[in-house]
Amino acid sequence: MNYIKLDSVYKNYQVDKQELEILKDINCSINQGEFVVILGPSGSGKSTLLNLLGGMDTVTKGKININGQIITNFKRKQLSMYRKEKIGFVFQFYNLISTLTVFENVNLSERMSKYSEKTDVILSELDVSHRRNNFPFELSGGEQQRVSIARAICKNPDIILCDEPTGALDSKTGKTVISVLYNICKQRKSTVIIVTHNASIAKIADRVIELRDGRIINNRVQEKTISVEDVEL
Repeated sequence: MNYIKLDSVYKNYQVDKQELEILKDINCSINQGEFVVILGPSGSGKSTLLNLLGGMDTVTKGKININGQIITNFKRKQLSMYRKEKIGFVFQFYNLISTLTVFENVNLSERMSKYSEKTDVILSELDVSHRRNNFPFELSGGEQQRVSIARAICKNPDIILCDEPTGALDSKTGKTVISVLYNICKQRKSTVIIVTHNASIAKIADRVIELRDGRIINNRVQEKTISVEDVEL
């Protein structure tokens, strides 16, 4: 089932009075529960595409349909609700608040108090429950990234968007993070979309989308060719 559908999406930015085309005629569909990897060199438009899917930015032209809702028609308040209720974000540099504990970072939303017990379960699943009352500076890079994943999945989002989630990690820790994201996708049936330079991660993907110069040059569905444990980072 097509859960995400992009029709003729363009994204332009104004730079020094010049209009630059970052994304050009993007057409693709993604099914619910797929583990998707977006590949491409720097400047190909990967992060811009992720921001459009997450409602962090708006299209210049075209349409994005998420489970029957045309988010490109949303007003600012509707986009805010869409991000809160449907999307989990995982960033390369974690974006944890230094003055809050692990538990407080995960329960940051003003409406998160009802998720307290669930948060402890998720922290345990991600093997950071022992860090519950620690601050970010007391954690390793891998622990911080797992906390950021916990924050992303606490409300059981339909879509988890990950921008270079292993980029700041050593290979062993990065492999652990990819394994966590893959298991979340398969166990929770969330659609996980990862932007990365690492082609090895694409070998475990259900779908691989390749970008070059703002255009999709390949969009393929595939069988997993290696185990998660064999991903090379």
